[in-house]
This record gives sequence, C-alpha cells and structure tokens, in this order.
Amino acid sequence: MAEFALSQPEACYAAYTFGLKHRYTYFLRTLRDIHDLLEPLEHAKSNLLIPVITDYRCSPLERDVLALPVRLGGLGITNPCREGIRDGAPRNITRALDLAGEKGSSVWLTVLPLREMGYNLNKGEFRDAFKLRYHWPIYDIPSTCVSGDRFTVDHGMICKRGGFITQCHNGLRDLEAELLDIVCNDVKIESVSQDITGEELGRGSNTAPDARLDIHARGFWEPQRAAFFDVRVCHPNADSYRDLELSKIYRNHENEKKRPYSRRVLEVEHRTFTPLIFTSTGGMGKECLRFHSCLPELLAAKKGERYSDTITWIKSRTSFALLQSALVCLTGSRARNYKLDLKNIDFNVANSESLT
Repeated sequence: MAEFALSQPEACYAAYTFGLKHRYTYFLRTLRDIHDLLEPLEHAKSNLLIPVITDYRCSPLERDVLALPVRLGGLGITNPCREGIRDGAPRNITRALDLAGEKGSSVWLTVLPLREMGYNLNKGEFRDAFKLRYHWPIYDIPSTCVSGDRFTVDHGMICKRGGFITQCHNGLRDLEAELLDIVCNDVKIESVSQDITGEELGRGSNTAPDARLDIHARGFWEPQRAAFFDVRVCHPNADSYRDLELSKIYRNHENEKKRPYSRRVLEVEHRTFTPLIFTSTGGMGKECLRFHSCLPELLAAKKGERYSDTITWIKSRTSFALLQSALVCLTGSRARNYKLDLKNIDFNVANSESLT
C-alpha cells in the first residue's frame, strides 16, 4: 500500500480508511491482549505509510494526533498499541486540532476521491492539504512574494496579488447562489442596493449609491420575502488572529459585515441580511452554520431527497471549494504572465521569422 501511495496518496488513504482499517479494528474488538503483537503493524504505519501519504515524518505526539478520529481533527489512522493523545500538547497542535475539529472542516477526508464529482486531488495537492491542516512546514514554495514580502503559507492565504483571494470569494459566492437558485426565486449576484432617500442609518453604515451585496434571493427565510447574503473567507492562522478564540474571530467578521450593511438592508430594502463567514481551513461562523442548516431542508424538499444525503453533499462541495481555493492561494503564480498581442499579430510574418 505504501508503494501505491507514492503516486496515488489520496486513493491509498481512502483504501485504508474505507477498507483495511476496519479489519484491524475487528481484530482489536474480538481478540484480547494482542496490542504487543500489532507493534510491527504500527511500525509500518508510522515509518512507511504515513510519511508516504503526507510527505512528512511526524513526531510521536503528532502520530497520536493523526490517530484521532477525523471529526476530532485527526486522520483516523489508529495506533493499535496506544489510545489517546499525550498530555501537554503545544499550542500550535491544539490550535490545529481546534481548526480541524470544526464542523465541516474535515469533510474532504471522508469522501471517496471521485473525479466526476470533483473530489480528486493530485498527489501534490493532497499532501499540501495535510500540511495546511496541521500547519506543517511546506518547503517547495517561493521564498519571496512578487509583492516584495517574505512568502509564507500564512502570507499566501492573505496576499491579494494574483487575484486568488477574489477567486476564492467568488467561487463560494457562485456555489451558494447556484444552490439558492434551486429553491428560491429572483436570485441575483452583486445586485445594487436602492439609493438612500432620507433614511437615517447607524454609524458606519455604507451609504454609497452603488453599494452591492453578494447574493439576493427571494423566499429563503420567509415566503416571497427577499434576503441578502454576503460572503467572506478569512484565514484564522493570520498573525492578528492567533491569540483569539475561533468564536471571537467569527463574531468579529460577522459584525464587520453587519456594521456597514445590516441597517441599510433593514431600513432601505426592508429585507434581511445574513453574513456568510468561512475560514480557509473549512470552518463556518454561527450565521453561516444556520444558513447551511436551513438550505439542505429546502433542497431536500424541493428535490425529494433525504435531508442527510443533501446536507452531506452540500458539506462536501463546500469543503472542497474551500480546500481547493486555499491550495490555489498557496501554489498559484502571482507573477505577471506574459501575453502575446494576438489581435495585432501577423501570422505570415511571425511564421517567416520563426522558421528562418
């Protein structure tokens, strides 16, 4: 299996977690006192399988982290000779576990790598995804950004050069709009708000005549009543957030969205406003979780599907959208691409010059 993981780490991980893992679990549940007999198995996992899948040789403490269930921030690669995690884990590991244990942040590890569903990653992307998940060092990245700053993983997640931050935002916005278009009417993207004509808005409200919100949809929270939604993706490992609890990070971003738009939507549009806050690690804010709890109900009723199937599909699509956006921010080129002036080129002259 380790040889197979050299070229197909995602498929190898799926084969282990969906198949081979359950054989070892059965042995542990039905046979007593066999932990010592499974030490060679654990040695093979720690020194062969895990390093090939993740492209990282983990410490004993990190090995305990990977043995945790996926929903608790691990990888589900159990250690048959040990249970639990060592006490006194450093802050960077506890922070990584908090982020990986958020609802929805680990869904990409629990689905089969189906190409037709867009759930397949190449070997470089899959291994980089593990390093982003646990904040492990990534060495094959440039040392300096085109902006002149030192390029790090955290810088790549917030640097606006190359347009990757905008692509991440727009990808999630379009995904949510497409889902809303199935269950709502009058769905619009970047719709312009009505002009202010004497309404008194709160301090900090956006009073620009061309103020826009990401999504407008009618009939989501209430029948025939329009609702506005605005998407934001933040990076919780940024320097300014490292000392903050996750709940406070989400609350700050929700308030930053509500401050300029909430009163305007309520007073001018007479509609509702919901900020959809995501993190680059796959988490969601309180308002966003509420939205993604109601959306599957409407979709399931509309399409005649089970709620459990619908919410699982939505979580998977959202999880991969966030993961792939984070990978693009990390590995995408921010240098200015050279473009040919194809409109004004003379093909005959170009051919004669290149072939002489």
